Amino acid sequence: MTKYIRSVAMPLAALLASLLTTSGLAGSAGGADELACFSSWSDAGPVLRAERLMDPARLRAIAEQRLGGSMLRLSLCRATVDGVYHFRIVMIDDAGQIRTHTVRADDPFPK
Repeated sequence: MTKYIRSVAMPLAALLASLLTTSGLAGSAGGADELACFSSWSDAGPVLRAERLMDPARLRAIAEQRLGGSMLRLSLCRATVDGVYHFRIVMIDDAGQIRTHTVRADDPFPK
């Protein structure tokens, strides 16, 4: 399986709009990259345990170290095409730039 990290710059206004309008399972456009994200960690928790995915607290520490900056939001998502779980990570760097990263939940930062 191909492992990847995808970064997309996002203006702050667009980020805030997307955070305010998210409810239930939120999808994102993008063909094969289309993801349905859990809106609550109480719903995502059983999936994390059943699929043996990385603990969000551990992921936060690794993401902030590897990607730089501070995590603003973390979501667990599932690809609608192949069912693979991903983490969508929204980070803000020291310059105030907002970036969204999507990583595989089974191996977010391969060596």
